[in-house]
Amino acid sequence: MTQHDFHSAFQSVAAGDAPPSPLHPDYIAAQIVRRDRRRTRLLAALTIVFALIATAGLLLLVLGLNRLVIFLRIQNLPASPGWDSEDRMFWGTDLVHHSMPLIAVAVVALLLAALCTVLLIFSSRQATLNSISLSLSQLTAELRQMRQPGGAASGAAFSAPPPPSPAPHFDSRIQLMPVHPARRWAGWIALCVLGLLALAAYHVYQTNRQWSGYPRQAPYEAIRWTNQTPDVRINGKWYELQEINGLPVEQIVAYSKFLDYGAWQKHFNEDLVELMDLMGHEPGDTVDLQVRDLTTSATQTLRNVPMTEANRAAIWQAWNMPQTLPAP
Repeated sequence: MTQHDFHSAFQSVAAGDAPPSPLHPDYIAAQIVRRDRRRTRLLAALTIVFALIATAGLLLLVLGLNRLVIFLRIQNLPASPGWDSEDRMFWGTDLVHHSMPLIAVAVVALLLAALCTVLLIFSSRQATLNSISLSLSQLTAELRQMRQPGGAASGAAFSAPPPPSPAPHFDSRIQLMPVHPARRWAGWIALCVLGLLALAAYHVYQTNRQWSGYPRQAPYEAIRWTNQTPDVRINGKWYELQEINGLPVEQIVAYSKFLDYGAWQKHFNEDLVELMDLMGHEPGDTVDLQVRDLTTSATQTLRNVPMTEANRAAIWQAWNMPQTLPAP
């Protein structure tokens, strides 16, 4: 029932021009008030949730840009051992790169927060007008009662004051229970926290899902790192790994850093098949490895080295249990 319909029905019943409605006017009034309050509270809660999400995304953007500015200021300084220019680049750009999906969500949340704010203003205005209209309608009904025969306006009406008419009331069965402000704010904060946790969980799920679903294979029995250069063991002998199927190891390492700088070595060790597939060089059951002999420094190509799950399992165990890593 709209505001206009309510006014028409209420005034018709009060004037006696129409048969009484099966719903009591107090009930209809309480329903309108209840609807307005529910809509206003919902819009307020949505505004707060979207505003918090937008704030979190903007803070993440500020942190990423701050790290990028630091990188731009130190990129031309002399490199320190174990921290070359490539490490600086990935450190400076990794946070911004991986935060872009969350920042995009924050921008959308900011727009939704602005939209909900506008709707909240209109809803509050409408609720206020409805409340005023209901009060005026109730006052009009009282005046009509007073002007009927036998009321205060007939004959010597003002010789004695009429008995006060009962004040309009709402049906107690449909009144909302009062909610303490602290509980209301606690509920909104809990809703916001749950939303942020759900967003973070979805981001973690998307990140972890990237490293699953591919064959878990490797062409070497063990791997160790000297700075950013991998040494691999093949048939019991250690080599410096240079290329895999003609793809330089430096490119694979750079791409692994691009995808996840915080665990690029782990992904090179355990997710080699996925890395090469994402780079457009999907390995088969065997690969060709260009290696350098650590003893003679001679470079050679090992043809048709099998990719096996046993090798990958051994690498995983050595990486997650460093005490089991074979001696070089």
